[in-house]
Amino acid sequence: MEIIAIVIIVSVFTGIISAVIAKDKNRDQAGWFILGFLFNLIGMISIALLPKLEKKLGLNNEKKQITKEEVLETRELKGRIRKKKWIFFLIIMVTLCVLVIMIINMNK
Repeated sequence: MEIIAIVIIVSVFTGIISAVIAKDKNRDQAGWFILGFLFNLIGMISIALLPKLEKKLGLNNEKKQITKEEVLETRELKGRIRKKKWIFFLIIMVTLCVLVIMIINMNK
């Protein structure tokens, strides 16, 4: 049963590394966490080999004047999205911990 716990810990670790690399490359962190968790080294190598995405400035990459209200709205929206991603991450971590505890207790 220790092997299952080790596999889960390694999977979480590779998922976190994949998410960090995805953030640096302007890609979806949650999606790459899941891929890194499920496919371990393959997921981590895949995101490492992908090119960095450029951030879009607007329609057709044109620069435009942004009002203060738009900036505040965008920051508020990003804050909500960030909170939802952390809640999702915490739910996954708690679920994994419960599964590991259940598996360990089944063999006793």
